Amino acid sequence: MKIFDIGLGGAVGWMLLSGLTTTPARADLTICNRSDQNANVARAWLNNDWQAEGWFYVRPGECKKIMTNQARFPTAHLHIMNDEGSPWILKPESGALPTRELCVKNVKFAHTNAAGNCLEDMYPTSFQKIPITSKFTVNLD
Repeated sequence: MKIFDIGLGGAVGWMLLSGLTTTPARADLTICNRSDQNANVARAWLNNDWQAEGWFYVRPGECKKIMTNQARFPTAHLHIMNDEGSPWILKPESGALPTRELCVKNVKFAHTNAAGNCLEDMYPTSFQKIPITSKFTVNLD
């Protein structure tokens, strides 16, 4: 019986050819503002605990990538409002699913444990769940 020693390089090459390893998928989320109003976007995701960040400003006619390479998180949650504070309700064709209450504040923020544990200067508001597969764009009309 003959045993082959292919070495580490050969083993890695064999694994790549045989499909035993996977390349991390890239999952980006872009917001395109096709309206005539500014869009203010807060994003959230579940990573053992709820994380929330805001605000990302998307001007009329502009597209902005707000999540890059988030393949570990197959969904994002978004809260989008105009400059007057009126929320944007995403259309079902955007892939938006029912909402979840998470914490935000009126100025730039990053918050861990954002589900129902609002800090003193924060308040709960509705986020819509967006599935992220590959490169996903939400169009605001």
